[in-house]
Amino acid sequence: MESLTHNAGEVNERLCDARLRYEKSKEKQRNRNAAAGEEEGSNMEAANEELERLGEIERQTDEVTGQMEEKFRAMIDAETRLQELTETVERIRREEEEAQLATDFEGSPEREARERSAQNPPSRRFEDSLRTAAERWEGMSLTERYASNNDYIGFYRMVHDAKFPNDEAPPLPHSSTWFQHMEDPNATSAAQNASGPRNSTRSRREPSESDDDIAIQRERISTKCPLTLLPYQDPVTSTKCPHSFEREAIYDMIARSGMQIPVGPGRGARRVRAVKCPVCSTPFTADDLRSDPVLLRRVRRAEELAAREAEENMEGQSQLAPRPNEVTLESDAIDADDMDVEVEVDADADADEEAPAPSARVKTEPMERAVSTDSEDNEAESEDSEDNDEDMDSSDNAESEEE
Repeated sequence: MESLTHNAGEVNERLCDARLRYEKSKEKQRNRNAAAGEEEGSNMEAANEELERLGEIERQTDEVTGQMEEKFRAMIDAETRLQELTETVERIRREEEEAQLATDFEGSPEREARERSAQNPPSRRFEDSLRTAAERWEGMSLTERYASNNDYIGFYRMVHDAKFPNDEAPPLPHSSTWFQHMEDPNATSAAQNASGPRNSTRSRREPSESDDDIAIQRERISTKCPLTLLPYQDPVTSTKCPHSFEREAIYDMIARSGMQIPVGPGRGARRVRAVKCPVCSTPFTADDLRSDPVLLRRVRRAEELAAREAEENMEGQSQLAPRPNEVTLESDAIDADDMDVEVEVDADADADEEAPAPSARVKTEPMERAVSTDSEDNEAESEDSEDNDEDMDSSDNAESEEE
């Protein structure tokens, strides 16, 4: 049952994460459209696809959660039958022992005892007892079977908490409303009413004028112990009141308390140490405290969400602000399609070696073009040298003729 409860919470938490991702994606798309001057509905096709995908995830989650809930109730049914079987066997064993003792005490003949046992044998009593218990169980409503079962309460709380992971979640509906949508086809459970837009298409229960109606309001669930003022590490919740505490802190408080209350009926009841609830002053003992895995899961999820938001904020700041060791080149802002080379060099740079270095702006260009430019420069230099050689040869010939 514990694994099934954990898996049900995990499935619904993933659905909640998908909703959050969808909302963030929609907000980012809205900001991009506003920055580009586009209308909000310009990218409706992609938005509709994302919404349909989210709807499919919701449908699958509802289906899987419903199957888990049915399996959980079947496990409670099997557990109840096993308990009834054990109690029946123990009861028949005691009856047979008492009958045997009575026969020995009264001195009844063994033959008469066998005849009485043959008329109503233990096997028949066993079958009749199990049949009666099964009929009684089947005759009970779903609310009577499961609403007061501690294991089912834990399962229901886990699913409810996973649907509303934020701090301001609606309170857990009263157990009397959990199965109204199954017992009365015209009614909708309080859990479905509180689940928001996901079940908005389903029929809703008409508001009643009775004073017993349950008002669904938002309540803030604290993830910090009222005693230590620190996030819960091992929370326990009182069965006498709805308040939770850190296990070590509240147990230490009970151990140091001088208050004692009787446990059990009668004047001779055992007295044990107790404390008044630090929040509502309801007295309770250490036996009234139960581990609260739902609250611990909420604390862990709040920590994960806080870490995720901090990481997203850091990523956003790193994109806006330049990095300390980042070097920005002037060529980064130049169009990559413009492959011309522009070099500004002082003509007298060779004459003045101590002059400051000339400013140069070189654009990126393909390697082939750079190589071709170098080859053209080399060809031009070779042509100039050949012209100079021809001029020198002609001048030498002229001097020799004059002589």
